[in-house]
Amino acid sequence: QLAAAPQDIGDHEGEGGVLSLMSEDALEDKLAREQLVRGLERHVTPQADIFHHRLQKLLSGEFGPDANPFGSARLAYDLNRALAGVDMTLDTRLTLYKFLERALQARLPSMYERLNTHLASAGIGSMPTAGVVRTIRPVGGVPSSAMANSTA
Repeated sequence: QLAAAPQDIGDHEGEGGVLSLMSEDALEDKLAREQLVRGLERHVTPQADIFHHRLQKLLSGEFGPDANPFGSARLAYDLNRALAGVDMTLDTRLTLYKFLERALQARLPSMYERLNTHLASAGIGSMPTAGVVRTIRPVGGVPSSAMANSTA
């Protein structure tokens, strides 16, 4: 079973795992990461949904999009972890997120196409016919299910 990225990619806990108030900078950083996820999901939805479907077939299991190691939520979560120890101003971090969003939007569709092509050529997963159930995380961070139309 794949481990999911936390539902809220910006969970903020104080010492001892107790929830605490979030600073304004931490809130802006969290919102920027959530915007990065939404921007990537909007840009690559058809290819990402097909890949997610095939990955479920490959691993013989059902799991949410947050557990997909190539999914937008996981990419943003891993980016956040990689940058955790880097000392930079909030403005620099927010600018970096925007540049990364643009770079990923330019490259992710072809990555998903290549992954889908390789899995399809190996006979893994057919194309979804009716639609794929996706988890959409609204600004509040609470997931809800929505149907996303997939195209062949």
